[in-house]
Amino acid sequence: MAGPKLTYTSPAVVAAAFAIGCGAMYMALSLAHSWGGAAPRTPLAAAVALAAAAGLLLVLAIVKLRHRRTLPRAAVTLLALGRAAALAGGALAGAYTVLAVDAWPRLAAEYPRERLASSLVSLVGAVVLVAAGYLLQRALHVDDDDPDQPSAHD
Repeated sequence: MAGPKLTYTSPAVVAAAFAIGCGAMYMALSLAHSWGGAAPRTPLAAAVALAAAAGLLLVLAIVKLRHRRTLPRAAVTLLALGRAAALAGGALAGAYTVLAVDAWPRLAAEYPRERLASSLVSLVGAVVLVAAGYLLQRALHVDDDDPDQPSAHD
């Protein structure tokens, strides 16, 4: 008896997460500007954290590709991790895109240049996180008639 079929995260869902990230950051920036404040700083530590998370997911995907056998619960956990990474990366990419676009017209000052640079680096990290999440999901793909995969009753 086959259970429900798990699917990959669709690009449309990641695009929706991107739009939500854009909208949330746009509202936060609008609120900050209306109160006379500045946009938040984007530390390079955020980009390092995104790169570390993406690196971890890439290692998991490579290990999974080399060792095809995976217990069903572990596979579901890794699939959920890949999906969460793709969605979080999409939302963060949207937020960092808005921060970069907001800093662009003010490049004459030093702070907006710094914010643009760190936003772009973090944006790249978020896109790599999306890619790593997709790669992990793809690494878990199993053909229905694959004899190397344990059944749900093993």
